[in-house]
Formats: sequence, C-alpha cells, structure tokens
Amino acid sequence: MKKNAIKNVDIKTSITGPITLGYTCAVHGEIGNYRDMRDNEIYSDLADALGPLIQELLEMGSYVQIDEPGLSANYMKPEKAVLILNKMLKSISYDFDSKEKMSLHVCGDLTKTKNLVDNLLKIKVNTLSLEFSGKKENIDLTLIGSKLGLALMIIYSDSEIHSREVSNSY
Repeated sequence: MKKNAIKNVDIKTSITGPITLGYTCAVHGEIGNYRDMRDNEIYSDLADALGPLIQELLEMGSYVQIDEPGLSANYMKPEKAVLILNKMLKSISYDFDSKEKMSLHVCGDLTKTKNLVDNLLKIKVNTLSLEFSGKKENIDLTLIGSKLGLALMIIYSDSEIHSREVSNSY
C-alpha cells in the first residue's frame, strides 16, 4: 500500500493459527517427518514460523487476526493450545500500538469443548473475537471482562424479523 502511495488505509491481515493450520495439513497428509496429527511438534514448529510473519505485519502497521476455528472443533485440548499460542505470541515484540492491533478469532460452538472459554481467556491477546454459530451459546460473558463488543446477525430467508424479537431471543 505504501509503495503505491495509498494513505490513510488500515489493513487487517488474517493468519490461520498454528493449531488449525497444523491439523489441516496433517489431515491432508502434508506432515513431512512428523508422526501424525497428535505430534505436538507440528503445532509448535508452526507457531515458531508464524511468529516472525506476524511481527513483520505488525511492524508494517497491519492489524493481525489469528484465526483458530480448530479450537472450537476440538482439534487439540485447550490447555495445550494455550501453551502453543502463548509461546507464539511471546516471540513477538510489541509496542502499545501493535499490542492493540492483535486479536484471536475463534468461531463455532464454544460449548462443545470442555473449558474452552476459560482457556481462551488465558491467551495473551487484548482482543478475543468470538463468533457463535448455530444454537444459542450458554456462556457467561461477564467472565470476559470490561471490553466487550457484541454483534448479532440472524438470517431468515422466508420471513421478516423485528428488533424486539431478536432482543427477546438472547
């Protein structure tokens, strides 16, 4: 963007996180010398490789969102995932501005994996982007803290819905 003299434009880059990326590669047989998808070295090595990439994006001024839908799909126990993600995040040098530009996105059914939300709160990012899908999630959002943004989208193809009905459904 800078090379093309485009100014006053913020860039957001989504990076597939090491858990989701590693599992996806393993499922498709792209694991090289690793034993199988249960080999934690796949995820740890990907975290080591992604750290410098994220660092460079932050230094260029990009917002960075780490996408980890595999956490809600139970690709790995949340406790192990937290260790790997925090290791990756610790490798990044932050100033205040870049710390504010980092986020972790997890979508899907957050109730399916035991202790998932509790463990997500242990990941060292300022912003957690949680996208609930399907049924109404039963999560105590007060656990997340004071900075909380909520959005709701319900799509109906054959009927109109009124805002009162939406607010009454949650």
